[in-house]
Amino acid sequence: MAGGVTFSNSISETDIALREFKNLGIPGDKLYGDFNSRNTVENAKNSAVICRENQWTHPILLAEAVHAPRAAMIFKRAGLDVLVYPTNYRRELVHHGSPIFAVMPDANNLNDSAVALKEWFGIFAIKVGMQ
Repeated sequence: MAGGVTFSNSISETDIALREFKNLGIPGDKLYGDFNSRNTVENAKNSAVICRENQWTHPILLAEAVHAPRAAMIFKRAGLDVLVYPTNYRRELVHHGSPIFAVMPDANNLNDSAVALKEWFGIFAIKVGMQ
């Protein structure tokens, strides 16, 4: 797993994730954190090295659901046969208010659209060899 420092005076996302997985009872020797990567491409390259060194053949890739398809493509390109475990689905289970509001833009929906567009452009860039 990889993740940078969220704030200049805090610990990294990797530290937080490792702590939480250990709290769930996963032994520390079954976890690895990549503290060096700054993005998914670097994480895939670093993870490929770690997996080869440890003879791990099927690592689990935890990624936000919206990011999971592109991340899986990047890890496959790095030579890893990952099992993708998508997290943090973006969906409201309960709709509040009038049905008309369901079709009106709001800040959360616009942000979700921007994130989705970034991922689709990223997938396009991978497929045409730009990334």
